[in-house]
Amino acid sequence: MPLCHYSQCQFLIDMTVQSTRPPTPEPIARQLRQEASFGCCRCGHPIFQYHHIVPYEEDPHFRPEDMMIFCPNCHDMATKGAMPIQEQRRYKARPYNIRRGFAAGFLRIYGNALRVGLGSNVFIGGGAIIQVDEEPLVSLGLNEQGGVDLDVKLRDEQDSLILSIERNEWLSGDVKPWDISASYQKLIIRKKRGSISLGIDVRKSPMQLRAEFWKSGHLISISPSTIRVNRKPAVLTIRGSTFVRRGISLQTKPNLEISVGTSAEVPK
Repeated sequence: MPLCHYSQCQFLIDMTVQSTRPPTPEPIARQLRQEASFGCCRCGHPIFQYHHIVPYEEDPHFRPEDMMIFCPNCHDMATKGAMPIQEQRRYKARPYNIRRGFAAGFLRIYGNALRVGLGSNVFIGGGAIIQVDEEPLVSLGLNEQGGVDLDVKLRDEQDSLILSIERNEWLSGDVKPWDISASYQKLIIRKKRGSISLGIDVRKSPMQLRAEFWKSGHLISISPSTIRVNRKPAVLTIRGSTFVRRGISLQTKPNLEISVGTSAEVPK
């Protein structure tokens, strides 16, 4: 299968623009995702941003005919003048995933049931899989074509938000620390120092997810074998369990409490 043309993305977003612009209206966002088959128009990458071909700063608008979706790397090229408008419109007219027949984008699963493997544990059904202090850290759902919709929040050990993705849209302000690679049915997001912060592999059923989440001073590690809360000593290790429309919930105040409850629905 073809690989994403730009598998390692390192760039800086103009945070002033990001902070003053209203979000793309959902009907427009849905149309743009669908017409691009849920991936970057240029390279197919499943994590993307909404791009204004006619710059928003010159003409504040949300016209779908003058917008498209790009992965953050291709978006950076376009906004910094390295990709002429004529070239952008060629990609909009013939998006990568449409040309290659990827109807649901790179992260397509087979069958209509969302089954996710975290270590040796299986979560069946969508929604918030892990949440801490009522904040979902990872949620998964299916788009209308059977592709994966991903919501994720990654924090550092000081509890600062360093990465936010909502329904596959990259929302964090600065992505310089990240190394992102994608190929058909696989996504890996690493910090530059080499550790995998998030990995998704949908080539098998159940799809596999690996991650490390910090929240309120606690580390939730998802390895190929276990889900572990903290390292030394581990507060909880979960192996070989099946959860049906249920997720793991941690409350950190006044004391750490861990429970398994019904997964919250992913907003549509």
